[in-house]
Amino acid sequence: MTDLISTLQRTARRIFKTHLLPPQWHNLAIGELPLLAVDLELTSLERDANIVSFGWVCCERQKIRMESAFHEVIKTEADLQQSPTIHGITNQDVTQGKDLRPILTRLLQYAETHIWVFHNALLDTNALKNACRTLDIDFPEFTYFDTLQMARYLLLKKQHPIGPKDLTLVNCRKRYGLGNINAHNALSDAMATMELALLQLHEFSPKGSEPLHQLIRTEAVSIS
Repeated sequence: MTDLISTLQRTARRIFKTHLLPPQWHNLAIGELPLLAVDLELTSLERDANIVSFGWVCCERQKIRMESAFHEVIKTEADLQQSPTIHGITNQDVTQGKDLRPILTRLLQYAETHIWVFHNALLDTNALKNACRTLDIDFPEFTYFDTLQMARYLLLKKQHPIGPKDLTLVNCRKRYGLGNINAHNALSDAMATMELALLQLHEFSPKGSEPLHQLIRTEAVSIS
């Protein structure tokens, strides 16, 4: 009975999310999706973490647009905690960094034009919401694809046991034969996430003809 209830609950969530998809995305073929891979470097993994750098890149019709690549360090007075060790971003870097508001405003312009791509969307969307709240900026609704959740779905579909590190960006890429990345640089991670997303989407829909709403069952597509 418990399994039946869980199945019904998952089905209900998928149906609910399907109806929430904006009309312009609902039936658009996966191979035609305009994508925006986004990565944030944060002061910590806590819910109140501050953003110390942005990285993003666009992809149109399954081709990464290198001219769209963006990276910037953010000026902040927040405690950097482990950022100098993990990200290589120092106090001097953030002192010379850019103001958060114009960069955040620039990023949010993609909310209606692209499907955003994250690896672990919950972490980055929470940071974006907190930043908008601090700056009194309206946080827009956008549709996103989470490569971490897609990896989980694909492994479970193959009845592959999921180990503690199987869902990291590095190990998800290794399963597709992708090379090493300059980890913990926001732009490098955004590029790496986009490459992973394209291969995951190809695995799900080799011809790219499946409509976006078919991805709902993977629980990798959601609304911010």
